Amino acid sequence: MKRLVRRIAASLLRRNDIRKAIAEGGDFRVYTNRPAPRVMAGLFLILLSYVICWPVITVLGWISVQAGKPLVIVFGGPLVYGLSNLVFFIGMYMAGRDYATALMKWLVKITFEKILGPENVVPVCNEERKY
Repeated sequence: MKRLVRRIAASLLRRNDIRKAIAEGGDFRVYTNRPAPRVMAGLFLILLSYVICWPVITVLGWISVQAGKPLVIVFGGPLVYGLSNLVFFIGMYMAGRDYATALMKWLVKITFEKILGPENVVPVCNEERKY
């Protein structure tokens, strides 16, 4: 299984967009400037989505058991989960593309470094690598 994952990662590493993401993966200049109020509101909504999801579902489950009414969790759980996802996506939209792009490039870089090793993911122009 590990060998298959390495082969898939090596084949994906040949794509220019993956190599570009790895080359720019450590660039966090977008985080050095003070964020705009809209970005701060978006980050707050992302944090809020985590706070309202599982703790509220846990409380609904506890209320459902204590009251002996399973429909509280049957209908309330998915409703709260959907609301949490909606709040998360609104927060991502408000936080902006630059923050999400920088984070995703960094995640691509560390994922490929973990799978293939840091010496194999350094972008080299038009040169074939041995994997």
